[in-house]
Amino acid sequence: MRTHYPRFLDFIKASAAIHQYQRELDGEGFICANGQDYDLARLCFLRLCSNKYMIPLTINQKKILHIFESQPGLKGSVTKLHPAMSFLSDRALQTNLQLLTKYGILQIETENDSWNRDIEVYSVTDSYKPNEKINIPTFEKLNDHTSVPSIPTTPSVSSMHSVPNKNQIDSEDTEGVEQGNRIQTEESTVEEFIADNSFIHRKV
Repeated sequence: MRTHYPRFLDFIKASAAIHQYQRELDGEGFICANGQDYDLARLCFLRLCSNKYMIPLTINQKKILHIFESQPGLKGSVTKLHPAMSFLSDRALQTNLQLLTKYGILQIETENDSWNRDIEVYSVTDSYKPNEKINIPTFEKLNDHTSVPSIPTTPSVSSMHSVPNKNQIDSEDTEGVEQGNRIQTEESTVEEFIADNSFIHRKV
């Protein structure tokens, strides 16, 4: 949808421009689009992108896809599929089948014919679902705030910092114990040093 969003906005702008005499103007004289422009752009977009992949298909590509959808499990080479898709030449049919494969709607498998030659066989991908169409809400549905879930509140930053957690308490206790051990170690080290070097004072 991210790549098609500017196109959707262009549809809204085009509808507002066509109906400019029925639209209001802002303080700077610009045409203000309304909900009717949104709904007209929605119809144009759904007409153009008839599949969930949001890929614009030509009339012939839609016909090819409709034949695959009406005959589940249909699989075949260009030669085998051409009688059912005679509205195109075999060369044009192969080109459109390759484009649908590039779009991820069809897939190609390699099989052997009766002469044990490798041929390309086209079929619908397993991930493609004919009944899954792109759905864009109407302008009225967008303004329906009753279906919008409430956002749960989160504790403030000050309240989160006011209550120390267990790891913080354990860390402070550990630091206190380590500091006390260092003081005791330093004191015992000084005492041992004085005891070991007491002969210096005796000689002097």
